[in-house]
Amino acid sequence: MEFKIGTNLTLETINQDTPERYSCRVVDVLDGEIFIDYPIHNVTKRTVYLNVGDTFRVTFIDDKKVAHAFFTTILGRKKANIPMIRLAAPSDEDIEKIQRREYVRVETAIDVAMRYDNQFYQFVTADVSAGGIAIYLNRLLPLKPDDEVELTLVLPFAKEEDGTQYVHVTGRIIRIIEKDEQKIVPIQFVDTDEMDRKIITRFCFERQLINYRKEMSY
Repeated sequence: MEFKIGTNLTLETINQDTPERYSCRVVDVLDGEIFIDYPIHNVTKRTVYLNVGDTFRVTFIDDKKVAHAFFTTILGRKKANIPMIRLAAPSDEDIEKIQRREYVRVETAIDVAMRYDNQFYQFVTADVSAGGIAIYLNRLLPLKPDDEVELTLVLPFAKEEDGTQYVHVTGRIIRIIEKDEQKIVPIQFVDTDEMDRKIITRFCFERQLINYRKEMSY
């Protein structure tokens, strides 16, 4: 597969309980290597510096709006007009098409109501998938890993006929992440039925396409 200059890539860590994601773009392709600009952390929006030898799962969307994934290793850096990082380019056999049944995680802000200790609280998400969400913790709550909470997701679809869907699920707190004076709480769904899962998946793909079109318009 030919990687085009300007293609948006998402690098995902693979050695952590909760993967961290970084966004970057292809700057050049040469001699079995992909050159990218310095990645930006998807949550903190800060530039990150990657170590040579680190391995990542990379996802991207091609011109036909098909999502793909592959694994790569950081080979080094290259000094030029634009500082670049060198990635090992995959063979065609190593690139995997992401099937719709997989959980697509998309960075988007939606409203979430949480019932915790018989009280209701309102939060906004950092990202959403059919397998779970991450929320910004905007108040002091004694949440801890493995706590179960009841959630109501507000999913505003772009199409007028789809309207706004409300999905009720139970979630399990994974952990509390503290970064740059922000607290982010990843929550895994534990009892999503098939119908609700399909609604969330459809919403994620719609938002992913909207985000892609915005990026391509820059």
